[in-house]
Amino acid sequence: MNFDFLERVELAGLKSHWVDWSEERRALVGRLMLADQGHLFSDWELRGASDGAKEALLLKLEGVEQHYPGGVCGYVENSRRLLEVARSGENPFEGCIPQQPNRVDVRALDGFYDRMEALGARQFAKLGVVMVAGGLGERLGFNGIKVDIPVESIGGTLYLKQYADAILAMEARMEVRRPMPFVIMVSADTDGATRASLEGNGYFGLRASQVHVLRQELVPAVADNAGRLALGDRYELLMKPHGHGDIHMLLHTSGLARRLADAGIEHLVFIQDTNGQVFNAVPAALGVAVDEGFDFMSLAVNRIPGEAVGGLATLVRGESALTLNVEYNQLDPLLRATVSPEGDVPNEEGFSIFPGNINVLVIGMGAYVRILEETRGIIAEFVNPKYADAERRVFKKPTRLETMMQDLPKLFTA
Repeated sequence: MNFDFLERVELAGLKSHWVDWSEERRALVGRLMLADQGHLFSDWELRGASDGAKEALLLKLEGVEQHYPGGVCGYVENSRRLLEVARSGENPFEGCIPQQPNRVDVRALDGFYDRMEALGARQFAKLGVVMVAGGLGERLGFNGIKVDIPVESIGGTLYLKQYADAILAMEARMEVRRPMPFVIMVSADTDGATRASLEGNGYFGLRASQVHVLRQELVPAVADNAGRLALGDRYELLMKPHGHGDIHMLLHTSGLARRLADAGIEHLVFIQDTNGQVFNAVPAALGVAVDEGFDFMSLAVNRIPGEAVGGLATLVRGESALTLNVEYNQLDPLLRATVSPEGDVPNEEGFSIFPGNINVLVIGMGAYVRILEETRGIIAEFVNPKYADAERRVFKKPTRLETMMQDLPKLFTA
C-alpha cells in the first residue's frame, strides 16, 4: 500500500505517530485515506498532545472494522450508495403492486382461538424468546433503560420482571419442564444497566444459564452525501445505533441460533422491550404458526387508514411476492400510484386491509438457521437523512445506516 499521503502538510500530526503503530493499524488508515476520509486525521497535533483522544478515535474505527461486515470502508461505500438513493428520491417499491396479506384472524375469543392457544401451549418446551432492548427511556420521560420502566404503578413491576414472569409461567405449563431460552440484545447504552438489573434481581427467577445477552455495536454517523464520517470535535468519531435488525446477525455470529436449534428449539418469538401485553397473544400466535406451518409470521393489530403505524402488505412484482412491513408514510402513496386512487381506505369495519405491524415475530428455526447461514444474518440497510436544503445536499444533523428486524423476509429471497 502506498503511504505517500504522509508527506502532506496537514497530516504531520498523523505522521508523528506512524512509527508506533502496528501494520494492521497503518493499513486501516491507508484504506480510509483511499476512501476519502482524510478529514479524520487532518491537522492532528503532534505526538505527545491529545494522544488519549486520538487513540480513542482509532479504537472506535478498529471496532467498526472488526464488527461491521465489510469493515469501515464497506460502511462508507454502503452509505454513499444508499444516500444517493435517498437524495434522488428513488422509490424502493417501484414496480410493486400491494395486495392484502394472507392472514389468520384470531381476534374473536372463540373455539378456534382456544384450539390455537392450546396448540401453542403444547409447543412451549420448543420455544425461545428474543427481546431487542438497545434503547433508553429518555423519550418516555424515564432516566434509565426501558426494560427497567414499571409496567404498572401499584406494584412497580418492571418490564424485565413482567417478561421473566411470563417465561416462568410458560415453563410451568410444559409437560416436561425445561428452561426457556431468553435472548436479550443490548447496546453500548444498555449493556451494563441490563446486566446489573438481571444480576441484582436474581435474574427475576430465571436461571442465569438460560439468559443470553448479545451486545450490538454502534456504527459511525455520516456527515454528508459523500459519506464522510462525522466528527463531534477534533478527535471524536460520532457513533449511533444501527437498528434492531442486527439481532439476526448477532444470533448467527454468536452461534446461538444453531445451538438453540440443535437443543430442540423449533420457534423463536421476537419482541420489543416495552410491550407489556405481548405474552397474552403469544400462545395463540405460536399455535397458528405451527398449525399453518409458517416459517415467518408477524403479529398484527387493526389499523385505521392513515394511522401512523406501519402496515403489513404483500408486494407483488412480476412472478414474485413478498409480505413486508411498509411504513405508513410510504403505504398511502404506493396505493395511490397503483391499485387505489383514493389511497388507504377503510373496509366495512372501518379498518385498513393492511393491518398494523407491532414488531412481534414468530419464526421457525429450521428455515431461520438456513437463512442465517446463507446470508450471515445481514439485513438490508436503509438511511433516512433529514435535509436542510431543497436540493438534498446538506443534512440538518449527521445520519447513519439502519436496519429493522422485521425486514428478515427479504432474506428469504436472497
